Amino acid sequence: THFIQSVAKTLAQIILYCNALDRLRESEEHYRSMFESTGTAMGILDRNNFVTHANTRFNKLFFNGAADSLPESILPFIHPEDRESFLAIHSPKHSPPPKHPATASISNQENQELRFITHAGAQMDGHLTLSAIQGSDTFIFSLVDITDRKKAERQLMYHAYHDTLTGLPNRPMFLGHINARIAD
Repeated sequence: THFIQSVAKTLAQIILYCNALDRLRESEEHYRSMFESTGTAMGILDRNNFVTHANTRFNKLFFNGAADSLPESILPFIHPEDRESFLAIHSPKHSPPPKHPATASISNQENQELRFITHAGAQMDGHLTLSAIQGSDTFIFSLVDITDRKKAERQLMYHAYHDTLTGLPNRPMFLGHINARIAD
């Protein structure tokens, strides 16, 4: 009877383990589905600015859909004039100190508006969010295309300071220049 009890106990532990593996698999599939189906470009960035994992949207924007290009540095995709701004917040000295994996969480969120260069060579205005993953040297990033919004902002600024009929600078622009000169 002791042998049978020992076998029953072992079988119960195996069943619990298998159930936990099934729940873990389901959870992973759920998160993978969310990661892949979002319209936002997302991925994992290491402390050396290499994209180690990316979703389909990111791969379509920057690799023409080829996911086998990773790992790849994100720097060539950032407009040359914006790279310094990106590196000011994302460089090894700004990486979070590694902690025990059991205490891993997301923190130190940074947001930036940067210009990016797509695989087709087109310029894209983007809102980049970087979130440090404590317990590792990696960051989760999301990149939202804000090109249309930035175009609308530029149009609004133009219309605010130019005559709608002639396209010439208007009075508010003139007064702004005068006040700037006086301030200097």
